[in-house]
Amino acid sequence: MEPQLWDELATKVPNTLADSTIIYGNVEECVDRIASFIEAGCRHIALEPYWIEKDRINDAIKIAGDKIKPRIA
Repeated sequence: MEPQLWDELATKVPNTLADSTIIYGNVEECVDRIASFIEAGCRHIALEPYWIEKDRINDAIKIAGDKIKPRIA
């Protein structure tokens, strides 16, 4: 889906569903949000970025690993 369609979808679904399934923001914000789900007890997360630059995915994964691993250790 195009990013605009996701934005429209987020306004049409219940807040709790949108909050738990669609995460917006820059890499740091998204990683912090994912970490908060893990801290709340979520153990199964499927990451499906709808748009990401190929050369930035490794940076995003490294940041996620650095921030999330200490929280679940």
